[in-house]
Amino acid sequence: MSDLDWQLIDAEREGWEALASGRAGEHYRMHLAPNAVMAFPFGVMSRQEAIDAMEAAPPWSSYDLIDPQVVELSADSGIVVYG
Repeated sequence: MSDLDWQLIDAEREGWEALASGRAGEHYRMHLAPNAVMAFPFGVMSRQEAIDAMEAAPPWSSYDLIDPQVVELSADSGIVVYG
């Protein structure tokens, strides 16, 4: 894996750690672009809708990123996928 792959996977883990520790709103407020959207199985949420939902939800009790991989979009961007 490249350095970029590791950086992106680490960033994904940090998001999940924030969800598990009750700091998701704070974390995503700092890291999401102003025009970000988040895709979920039930649909797409705006940045603010997603942050509001995270702040209203109890912390996650656990998570697991199974076999994380990065799909390269360009030389300096990618999407983290996992089971």
